[in-house]
Amino acid sequence: MWYQVTFMIKVIEDFLPEDIQNNLEKAKYFNEVFTLVEHLQKKVDFEIPKEFLFPKWDRIKGNCLFPYHNYTEDNYHPIHQDKDKKDNYYTFLYYVNDSDGDTRFFSDNDNVPNAHREPIFRYTPKKGTGVLFPSETWHCSSNPMKSELL
Repeated sequence: MWYQVTFMIKVIEDFLPEDIQNNLEKAKYFNEVFTLVEHLQKKVDFEIPKEFLFPKWDRIKGNCLFPYHNYTEDNYHPIHQDKDKKDNYYTFLYYVNDSDGDTRFFSDNDNVPNAHREPIFRYTPKKGTGVLFPSETWHCSSNPMKSELL
C-alpha cells in the first residue's frame, strides 16, 4: 500500500514481504545485503506508480545512524539534495527497522533551505516502509535519540 504525502513525496508501507524485511534487518554480511537489495530494486521497478517510474538507477547506498542520546528534536544532519533537477532522478529511502530518527523534507527552493525553517513533512522510520521522492527535494536525516540497536 502506498499513499501520497505531498505532490511529490510518496510513502510505501510494507514495501517488502515480512520474511524479507526480517532478513534485511538481520543481515550482517555484504552478500546477504546485496541479494536483498537486488530484490528491492526489482520490487521498486514493479510497484512504483507510473508517474514515478525510474528513468535510470544511479546508485544504491546504505546508511546506518546510531542512537545519539544527547540529541534533541532540533538536531539533524545537513539539509541537502541528492541530485540536481536537470538529472531527473528519484530517491527511494527504505527503512530497515523502526526508529525515532526522523527524515525531514523541505519545500522546493533554489537556495539551500535555512536550517531554522520548518519542514513540509517529517517521516518517522517504520520497519518495511519506503519513501519515494524526486532527488532534487531538499531533505535531511537525524540520528535516533531513543531507539536502540538490535
